[in-house]
Order: sequence, then structure tokens, then C-alpha cells
Amino acid sequence: MLLGAVNEINKQYPNAVEVIDLHAPIPAFKSTTDSALVKLAEKISGEKAIAVNYCTEAPFIQQLGCETIIMGPGSINPINPINPINQMNI
Repeated sequence: MLLGAVNEINKQYPNAVEVIDLHAPIPAFKSTTDSALVKLAEKISGEKAIAVNYCTEAPFIQQLGCETIIMGPGSINPINPINPINQMNI
């Protein structure tokens, strides 16, 4: 999406916009559904483990040698609403 928009701008204004990575790609988080930690989390939560496409710190924690799971609301929608409204009552 972004690169498509940049290409359109660069067609009209050659080399006007450049997209660069600010950091190395974040490694993928990988886990198995048959680990003892996943089974315990399923038992406690009453929910079945599922795969999701979120970006978290989990792969970095996993690289430290820690068994890692991610637990959340089950949907990204409450975390990142389309039209977030921040209110402050003073």
C-alpha cells in the first residue's frame, strides 16, 4: 500500500520519496500448541490456543531462552480501534 503510493508520487516527481527501514525486520514468533505452558493457559482460560498475526516482544523474549506465549483479548479490534477517542475528564 505504502510502496504503491510512493511509486505514484515518484512517477510524477522522480526520486522525490524514498522508503527506508528504520530497523531490521522483527523475527517471527513461533510456538507449538502441545507445550505444557500452552496447555496450562488453555486450561486456566477455558479457551483454545490460536495463531494470530500480531507484532509483539515475544520473539525477543523467546531468543533469551524463555518459553513464551501471548495471551490477549482474542481480537485486535479492542486494542487498535479504527477511530480511537481519547477523553480526559478534569
